[in-house]
Amino acid sequence: VMTDLTALGSVSVIGTLFIILSSVLIFYRDLKGLIYLSVVLMGAGLWPPILKSYYARTRPLDTNHLVMVTDLSFPSGH
Repeated sequence: VMTDLTALGSVSVIGTLFIILSSVLIFYRDLKGLIYLSVVLMGAGLWPPILKSYYARTRPLDTNHLVMVTDLSFPSGH
């Protein structure tokens, strides 16, 4: 269940939701809402990699992981 919940934050799911929500906002001519949605999603996509490279904290090696992750540990981006 937790693996499936984690997949909801994938680029494909978020991208699909962005396209659907953008289409609705364009239909209702809500330019402010479209700009807000775009800025928030760009920030959510850009800040975690920038901060991860800044802190460069590696993941613990002696832990059994449910899912194999190869990027840095902190911040998680949640």
